Amino acid sequence: MPMPLNNKHVHFLDETFCEPFNAKFVEQIYRATDSICAEMRECINVDGNDLVRAANMMKKTITRDKLISWVETLNCILDGHVVPLLEKAVEMQSENQKLKDEKIKDQETIISLQNKLVEKKDEEISSMKSTVQTELKSYSSALSQSCKAALAPRKIEAAVKRVSDKEDRSRNVVIYGVKEESGEDLNQCVDSILTEIEEKPRIIDCCRIGNVKQDMCRPIKFTVSNHDHVRQILQKCKTLRNKEGYKSVYLSPDRTVDERKAFRKLLDELRQKRISEPEFVHILRNNKITSVPKDSATANTG
Repeated sequence: MPMPLNNKHVHFLDETFCEPFNAKFVEQIYRATDSICAEMRECINVDGNDLVRAANMMKKTITRDKLISWVETLNCILDGHVVPLLEKAVEMQSENQKLKDEKIKDQETIISLQNKLVEKKDEEISSMKSTVQTELKSYSSALSQSCKAALAPRKIEAAVKRVSDKEDRSRNVVIYGVKEESGEDLNQCVDSILTEIEEKPRIIDCCRIGNVKQDMCRPIKFTVSNHDHVRQILQKCKTLRNKEGYKSVYLSPDRTVDERKAFRKLLDELRQKRISEPEFVHILRNNKITSVPKDSATANTG
C-alpha cells in the first residue's frame, strides 16, 4: 500500500517494512498511533485514550478528512508493519516446528542406535559368559584330575618326607677333612673345631656318615639345637683355612643327594673357571659363582 501524501501521522513510519525487525519499528508504530490518539482527544475534548473509546465519535469536530487520515494511518500500520510481522511470525513458527520435528527424529535415531548398541553388548556379554563357563568347566575338570593325582597317598607321603627331611637337615652340619681314628671322641673333636671359630652351640648328636673305605676319611655330621646356630657356624667356618692344623677342614650344610650332586657340579664349574679365567677371582656365594677382576679383589682386600 502506498503512503498517503497529505497525512501528518504516517511520516512517523518507514515506507516499507524491512528486516531484521528491531526496536526502531516498534517505536514508529507507537509514535504513529500516539499521533492519531492525540488528535482524537483534541477533537472530542477528552484527556485519556480510554475516554476516547467511550466518547461519541459523531461530534462535528471530527471531520471526514480527519477520519480518513486516521483510517489511512491505521491501514499503513497494519499493511506495512503488523501484517509482515505476523507473516514472519507464522514462517518462524513453521520453521521452529520443522526444526523441532527434525530434532525429535534425530533423537529417535540416536535412541535406536543406542538400543542396537545395548543389544550388541548384551550379545557380547552373553557370548563371553558362555565362553567363561566353558573354560571354567574345562579348568575345573583339569584341576580335579590334577588334584586327584597330586593328592595320591604316595605323593603326599613323599612330600611330607621331603619337608620333614629338609627340616631335620637344617640343624645339621657336615665336617670334611678330619682324620678318622679308632676310639676317637667325635664330640670333643667337633667342639675343638667350633672353638677355633668362637662358637659354642649345644651339640645334640655327632657321628661319622658313609661307608668305611680304606685311605678315606668319612665326614662327621653333628646336630645343634636350631638352624640359627648352623647359619652362624657356616658364616665363620671360612676362617679355618687360615688356622694351623685346620687348612684341610671344610664345613658344609647337610645336603640331600640331589643337592650334593648340584653342588659338585657347581664346584666343577668353579674349578674350570679358575683355570680358564685366571685374571679373575672366582668364589662361591649363595650357591652361585661370583667373579671379580684380581686387581679389584686386591684393592678391596688392601
